[in-house]
Amino acid sequence: MNNKMIFNLSALIVVLLCSNANANTCSISSFTAQRLVLLAQQHNSTNFAFSVACQQSYSIRFSSLNTQSSDGIGFLRNGPHKVKVKMSARNHQNLPWGLPVQQYENLSHQYIVTASVLDSISPTTPAGQYKDQIKIQIEF
Repeated sequence: MNNKMIFNLSALIVVLLCSNANANTCSISSFTAQRLVLLAQQHNSTNFAFSVACQQSYSIRFSSLNTQSSDGIGFLRNGPHKVKVKMSARNHQNLPWGLPVQQYENLSHQYIVTASVLDSISPTTPAGQYKDQIKIQIEF
């Protein structure tokens, strides 16, 4: 019997918060993926990229439901079962996970978000879909 495990980082949620009704515009473009799938292997990783162009300074925050620390260590969950992963975000430097980071205006910033499996996957690891959800919050 072939047990199948699917590691799934589902639908990216992008939240734009504008603090000024007359604010200049910001745009998000060039998403390389809407859903990330990891292989059921230790050290396997996957990523997506996107760009933000904004005429004013803004803050950006990367988070996920099952990751609470700024080092990005968290879990993909399948009911009560979980697999340890590391989430990370970067542009020209590594960005803290879960904390807002101020970005400069009038520049186009490209971001890369990566998810990596940290746990050893054994034959006793229950099959199924292990999930988390990534949220990107941009406030300007």
